[in-house]
Amino acid sequence: HAAEETQTAERRARGILAALNRTPEDFIGRPGNALSLYERRLAGFIRAMLVEPELLVLDRLFEELGREERQGIAACIDLFGTRYPLRRMLYVGFSEVNLPEFEVVQ
Repeated sequence: HAAEETQTAERRARGILAALNRTPEDFIGRPGNALSLYERRLAGFIRAMLVEPELLVLDRLFEELGREERQGIAACIDLFGTRYPLRRMLYVGFSEVNLPEFEVVQ
């Protein structure tokens, strides 16, 4: 069953990447230290989507990213919310997140 599960995970990962206008070739053959901060966060987000957690903790996800990269992360968050509408996300960070979908808890 392991080979079948691997194929299913690869197919799902390709679908997630396609929904984010990315391809597996953006990551294949590149070690983690060769990826930008944004790409590492994107890869972590994709991994989390494959696991389908009940609670996704977003720890300083927007910190140290530029405007376009923040928009890319916002697209990831939107995709997670669309695909898993009954799951929860918790944002922990120093900067404010200006997205209407976020419920601010103080």
